Amino acid sequence: MFEDELTINPQDPNAVALLGCLYRQAGRVEEAAALLNKAHEQRPDDLDIVFQLGLLAQSQGDNQQALKLLQSVEEKRPDDASVHIVLVRLYSKLKRLEDVEREHAIVDRLNAQGKNAPTVKERALFEVVGKSLE
Repeated sequence: MFEDELTINPQDPNAVALLGCLYRQAGRVEEAAALLNKAHEQRPDDLDIVFQLGLLAQSQGDNQQALKLLQSVEEKRPDDASVHIVLVRLYSKLKRLEDVEREHAIVDRLNAQGKNAPTVKERALFEVVGKSLE
């Protein structure tokens, strides 16, 4: 579906980013990196793209780059539970237990406040992936 959109409009940053996300989830890391980097060049301030680049860096074992990217998202979206959940896993890998505990506390607080809803792009992606699996 996004591949078709890219054929029609190769400059559509939404299609580029979402296809990059799907490729990352499918383990096609080189293709994901190319698409996510292209999307980031088109929209350097798009935090969803930065978040995906952080997940990609983490999946490739580049924990320091992942941490840098994810912390930059956390600074601008402190109430995004999904960022804090990923940071819990990353800090755990890095054996930074105080940071793990802090992030867990933030996730618990956000969950109690009901601030764990997916972003608009996440909802769109879930809808598209769900349709493609039918």
